[in-house]
Amino acid sequence: MRLADCLVQADIHTLQAIARHYQFSCALYSKNEMIQEILHHFRINPQFQLEQTAQEYLQNPIYARLALHKTGFFAKEEIQAMFQSNPTDSLDLQEAISRGWLIPIRKYNGDTIYVLPDELREHLLYSVIDQMREKLVFHEDDENISLDKTSVLSDLHTFLQYTERHQVQLTVNGSIYKRQLTQILELMSTPEEIPVESWRFGYGRRFHDYPDRFALLYDFSYFTGLLEEQEVGQLIINSSHPWLQKGNHEQLQSLFEFYIRSYRRPLPRLPLILSLLIHLSESWVREDTVYEVIQHFLSDFYFDSKEQVWKQRILQMLHYLGIVHLHQETFSDSIHNWFQMSKLGLQLLLGDIKLSEEKIRPNATLHVHPNFEIVISSPTHPFFVELGRFAEMMESTESYLRFRITEQRVQDGLAAGYSLSDWLERLSKQTALAIPGNVERTLQKWSNRGIQKEVKSLIED
Repeated sequence: MRLADCLVQADIHTLQAIARHYQFSCALYSKNEMIQEILHHFRINPQFQLEQTAQEYLQNPIYARLALHKTGFFAKEEIQAMFQSNPTDSLDLQEAISRGWLIPIRKYNGDTIYVLPDELREHLLYSVIDQMREKLVFHEDDENISLDKTSVLSDLHTFLQYTERHQVQLTVNGSIYKRQLTQILELMSTPEEIPVESWRFGYGRRFHDYPDRFALLYDFSYFTGLLEEQEVGQLIINSSHPWLQKGNHEQLQSLFEFYIRSYRRPLPRLPLILSLLIHLSESWVREDTVYEVIQHFLSDFYFDSKEQVWKQRILQMLHYLGIVHLHQETFSDSIHNWFQMSKLGLQLLLGDIKLSEEKIRPNATLHVHPNFEIVISSPTHPFFVELGRFAEMMESTESYLRFRITEQRVQDGLAAGYSLSDWLERLSKQTALAIPGNVERTLQKWSNRGIQKEVKSLIED
């Protein structure tokens, strides 16, 4: 929406706030005079009084979040959450309104939306991107650099075909037996080792059991219904699934969207970073210089440092998916890693991929770990009471509470008349991350065992 249209629909209090901020001499009781004065002022000041320094553009994520928004229309809750999460005091919502950056408009149904005028959004985007690009080191296009082509789709089909032609057996925790998993990984075009770390969690349902790339392929197949984990301990394929009939581009798009949905739960700024990469990596760019300008949008995630999050969870996964090309140059005393957005990446990111940031619930500080432990931030968490139905408290500190799910606690909860399936459904809505697959499957087994005991008891009576 253009600035003039925004001002016409704004109420008089908003116009007065803008007029006072810029110390206009017009009558503050006349909407028409204030609108004319504001338009005249902004017309002769095309920079819209963007008084921020280059460092503020780089360090404060709110400028990039505003500039990269596709429509410029923000719901009241969305814009309030954005400013509440602002890590600095350099800009607040009321100041943004007074400057004319955001115009609150009341809709016919009574709801208020906040509009970023098109003129400002364009200038803000150029300002943010230009300040970032000044910090980057670019590489001239070189025909001698071999562009790796994505094979993730063919590997996914290879895995599905293997499942169709072999009886893939699952352990009691629901993971593929090591012997068959090794065979499957050897068929993949990208070599991966079976993980040995005990603290792998957060990036998917089976991230604990499988290496990064294969874990994504497995979780995608499971959640889309391509694969089914049978209770008898066998993995089977749904050979009539409609996804198999789609073209390559549609299949890749759905896989990429799944990556975004899965990884933006632990990395809530992932959509923002992907939007930035469209503008920063159309040419070969040095990876460490990009990290320097986007690190303020990243945070540590448990055992992953910010740099590991960038290299392993974002850049490497984008390479696996064919969204970026990677290139390494070795010098006598250093190694430089470069990357470039691929044509496929641009097509997907500029197409129908949804890059809106996920709304982070303020109380979503609840994590379920593969070792059956649940960690929450405080006893005021809305799920605190319900946790005790199937989990027992193990530790309580000022900063967190630790619970553990045990079979005995599950049996006690079932005996008390609580529904484990309902509890799991509500738990999945409260947790910031996916419930690990081994926890999910084991709980189902414990539940079935409890039902069998109950039936046996009824028969004996």
